[in-house]
Amino acid sequence: MKLGIKLQELMNNIPNDKNLESKVLSALMNTTDAIHTIASVLQPSSFYTNENRLIYVTCIELYNASRIPDMSLVAAELKGKVDLVYISEIAGEFADEVVLPDYCRVLKELEMRRDMLAGISKMQKAASLDTDIFDLTAEVSSYLDKVGAAPKETIVNNPTLFKDTFLAIEEASNNTGGCTGISTGFNDLDRLTNGWNKGELIILAARPGMGKTTLALNFMLEAVKQEQRVLMYSVEMTATELGLKLVSNLSGIEGDRIHRGKLTEEEYKGVYNDTAAIINSGLLNVDAETSNLFGIKNVAKKLNHKSKIDMIIIDYLQLLSGGDKTNKQQNREQQISFISRQLKALAKELDIPIICLSQLSRAVESRGNKRPMLSDLRESGAIEQDANKVLFIFRDGYYAKNNDTTTEVIVAKNRAGSLGTAMLDFRGATSNFTNEDFKPF
Repeated sequence: MKLGIKLQELMNNIPNDKNLESKVLSALMNTTDAIHTIASVLQPSSFYTNENRLIYVTCIELYNASRIPDMSLVAAELKGKVDLVYISEIAGEFADEVVLPDYCRVLKELEMRRDMLAGISKMQKAASLDTDIFDLTAEVSSYLDKVGAAPKETIVNNPTLFKDTFLAIEEASNNTGGCTGISTGFNDLDRLTNGWNKGELIILAARPGMGKTTLALNFMLEAVKQEQRVLMYSVEMTATELGLKLVSNLSGIEGDRIHRGKLTEEEYKGVYNDTAAIINSGLLNVDAETSNLFGIKNVAKKLNHKSKIDMIIIDYLQLLSGGDKTNKQQNREQQISFISRQLKALAKELDIPIICLSQLSRAVESRGNKRPMLSDLRESGAIEQDANKVLFIFRDGYYAKNNDTTTEVIVAKNRAGSLGTAMLDFRGATSNFTNEDFKPF
């Protein structure tokens, strides 16, 4: 009961400090250097009133246009929207530059408290049976994401940029393995892609049956071999199905025999020990239950907080749901575009590569030359736009219906490397891809 009363009091007294907001806005209109301190921490939503948000946005836009936002200029831009007297009063506020970072921190904390209360309000609706519980969960997750995101410095000054740039060059020059990121396990592919690098969204696309999951499994095991912690979302397969493919891959024993349990005692012991070594390493994490975008983000952030993850693999894009109520009014292309943008943002936020498998459209099947192109990416041109790298899997033997297992891994887009094709051999029976330089786990 006391908690309910306390909560209601909070709802009736939304956290804000208009006086502090005025001082920060005054600094923007009176101190040229204030922009660097303020804009790195505060967003328009950090200001409680609509008038203050408008003033803040106007100041930022003027700075971006290389115009100093003094009181008269801001008033001219907001004529008819915000009262001139109000702008004049704010501009006349005393703003001490020394304590300006503290002002910004307090306003950010107040914004986070407002977001928290908004999330609590959403959760209260859960008591209503006519509320869509899955939409509600997604909305609450987005609020929690916002609340949990601590303000960070987003402006990189010149000395920092210079230092980080040349550190990256130095690291690359010292690398003799053919890539700057996590190795793919295949030298030719490493030379084309430079490996899987931090902040990248990598799309691995193919028609059904080409071996997307199998190749992703190879990439995952190769990363674990390099002592990288991997989180794999298996939306298409159960954890057990994925585990069986993993066992086949590691042991070289045909998946059919493993499925039927037709193993000798010696094979069983070998399979058990090989698999146990992977599992017990603590580097492999599989989630076969989460298929909602917001759920994926929350699980990833939670795991990353506990023990830093180095790479995420998602199988596959078209099976994901956005979990956003507005998506009900969107077509599937718009939904996929939203999801791909969010995955790219997550890769940048966690500073890790995300490999996302994707289906290709049926248009491939209607052509004489069935080798995939970027235009074949199913349901969204935004996938191509958001991705740092796009790889296709193509096997001519699949269409010729012969035993040719030669497989092309086509690098069709690469922002930080070359375009080209790496040749691999598909071993479907053992859930594996190999070539002459491939080294088993």
